Amino acid sequence: MVILLIAAVYGVGLVDRSGPVFGINPTSQDYELVAIGLISLFAGSLIAANLRFKSDYTLESKPKFGQVLFRGDHRIIVISGLAMTAAVVNYATGGIPVLSNDVDGSRFTGNYGVLGRFWPIILPILQIVVIIAFARLCAGRGSRKWFVLGGLSLVFLFLSGGRSLFIIPLIAVGLLSVDFFRPRFRTILLFAAAGFGVIGAFGYARTLGSNGSQANLAYLGTREQDSWFGALDISLQTGPRVMSAARESIHESFLSGQFFWADLQNFLGFQVMPSDRLVTVLLDRQPDQVGGLPPTLFGGLYLDWGLAGVIVGAVAIGILLEIFRSRGLFRLNLANLVWAYYFSAYILMSVYSYVGAKPNLLFAAVICLFGFDRVKGDFGENTNGLEVSGVSRRR
Repeated sequence: MVILLIAAVYGVGLVDRSGPVFGINPTSQDYELVAIGLISLFAGSLIAANLRFKSDYTLESKPKFGQVLFRGDHRIIVISGLAMTAAVVNYATGGIPVLSNDVDGSRFTGNYGVLGRFWPIILPILQIVVIIAFARLCAGRGSRKWFVLGGLSLVFLFLSGGRSLFIIPLIAVGLLSVDFFRPRFRTILLFAAAGFGVIGAFGYARTLGSNGSQANLAYLGTREQDSWFGALDISLQTGPRVMSAARESIHESFLSGQFFWADLQNFLGFQVMPSDRLVTVLLDRQPDQVGGLPPTLFGGLYLDWGLAGVIVGAVAIGILLEIFRSRGLFRLNLANLVWAYYFSAYILMSVYSYVGAKPNLLFAAVICLFGFDRVKGDFGENTNGLEVSGVSRRR
């Protein structure tokens, strides 16, 4: 399902516009690049279906939240409490982008607070708490405590001003709901439309609250898109056009991993710009004015390693998507489920953003590995009532 959604978002973003961002529309080479990437993703998913990691759960017997193995939540509560405290300190000593007079300016060059360096650690904790709260409430294992923790986490993510930060846990929740509730296709479409509406409305409100809003509104007005839908359309079409412009600008002088590792190197204190800022400079634009320009999932892989990088990288991502999801649904413990759907949401969001060694993603993996209370046997095969036809034991 994630691969189909990736294809759909790319398809909408690639369509020619009469007044496109940067004044360019994608070329046939861009369409070919995306097609190769999607085929490689699908190939990776098929490869994973034949690996021993694949669990042969029957589709007729859908998983249920009541079958999920919940343990004590002492560790994650302590961790989430520390993260929320750090967020409050940062917002108190720095700024709150959503409430500032210049939302985008505060996000790009603002004061991030005395613990601002640790935002890449704080944010994934808050995102994970939202997913945990939803899973617990659906399983009837929630409480007022988790309702409050999940709500506060979502509010803190919203205050950051970054759409992707609060959209990722909501996407994870949506994907989780599809697998566990199996809603009708019409229901899925309605919720997807509502999600896109939220993204567009938030982007439009952010434009109104930022310096240069008149110029941005004029841009939208000339295209008769002075609304939330216009803001959404700009978001969807920007990534493919950044990919196209960046691909043309490097002239096959590939970055050999510089883009992929830049975020992690920047977090560790190396004198390296974040990955999306590298693309902004590559396209001869100012990071303090437009922030980062994300080249999308396949664009980022191409910038680093060319077409071979797109093929190998997409195959690897397809394998990981299938492995994590099938293990999560087979080994029904909370840590596996949270990681499976967090990773899926991250990859889906990369169509709007990019993939790389992001500290957020890496720390989310650490939390899912060590942040949950466990006892011996938590990672055994599911015996909680889910029908399993057999498990491969290849050696």
